[in-house]
Amino acid sequence: MKLLLTGANGLVGRACQIYAKKFNCDTTIISSKKPLYKNFKCYKKLEDIQTLNINYDLLIHCAAATPNNSEFEEIFKINRGIDKSLSEFIRKFSVRHVIYLSTMSVYGEIEVDVLNEKTEINNPNQYGYSKFLGEIDVKDCCIQNKSRLTILRLPGIVGKGMPN
Repeated sequence: MKLLLTGANGLVGRACQIYAKKFNCDTTIISSKKPLYKNFKCYKKLEDIQTLNINYDLLIHCAAATPNNSEFEEIFKINRGIDKSLSEFIRKFSVRHVIYLSTMSVYGEIEVDVLNEKTEINNPNQYGYSKFLGEIDVKDCCIQNKSRLTILRLPGIVGKGMPN
C-alpha cells in the first residue's frame, strides 16, 4: 500500500508512522522533522512532491494548526493554507482514499446531547470554522476525483505536554 501522511510527527501522525512500518506500507510523509524510519520518504510540504505518476492508495491528513501548536489568531489563516495545498494535491494526483482528521470544534457551541453528521454547526471558533471549511474543500475534491473520503471529527487530543 502506498501511504501519504501529512502532519506525520504530531501525536496522531507518529502513531500512523508506527502502524505504517508495522504493515510494511510504502510510506511518504510530509513533515518539517525527520520520519521515524529511514526507509520513509520525507518532504517538507505537499508542493515538494512533483512526480505526477505516483498513485497513492491512502492519504491520511493529520496536519493542522491547533490551539496547542500555534498562536490562536493565526490558526484560521494557516489551516486554510494547509487545506488549499491539500486540495490542489488531491486534484493533481491520484489518491484512492483520503482520511481527513478534523475536530469536534466544528460544531461550536454544542447544545444537544448526541452529535452526528447532521448536527448543525453553532458559532465555532476560528479553529473549528477553518477545519469545517477544510472538510468542504476536501469533500469537493474527492467527489471530483472519485476518491473515497473519511472525515474524523476527533475530540481534543490528550497526550504528553497537552493541556487538555
